[in-house]
Amino acid sequence: MTVRRLVRYYLLKFLRLNGSPRKVALGFALGVCMNFYPTFGFGLALAVVLAGVMRANIAASLLGDTLFKWLFPVFFYLNYVVGEFLIDHPAGGLAGTSSSVWEWSRHNLTQISQAFFLGMVLNTLILGTTLYFLTHWLILNHRRQLLRFLLRRRRPV
Repeated sequence: MTVRRLVRYYLLKFLRLNGSPRKVALGFALGVCMNFYPTFGFGLALAVVLAGVMRANIAASLLGDTLFKWLFPVFFYLNYVVGEFLIDHPAGGLAGTSSSVWEWSRHNLTQISQAFFLGMVLNTLILGTTLYFLTHWLILNHRRQLLRFLLRRRRPV
């Protein structure tokens, strides 16, 4: 399956989800934001539980988590960079670390953890809020047009 067909398939699947735009948007945002956290393989399960607790669309949550799962290394790095930017002192720098974790001092590990956690919380709030409003607006205003566009027949060449 080509990338274009895969994107089209997931877009159709997403746009056909039942439920209010609010629930679908909330579920999608929760699923995507799950990738900012070190869930150690339990991200899908946590996305489902969180969507159920918040009464969001569970299918949208699964779709959001699955579609953005491949970006988790980028999200983790972004967590660290944003947290280090917000904390006045540098957290030791990931690029300047030695090959052995045991050589780091407890102080450096604490600073890196604080930077990662702060970045994780801030990135989740910013991306989650942005994705929620963007997805809600898209579903509310353009669901029919997008479905029509994706379902139109292609003329053979």
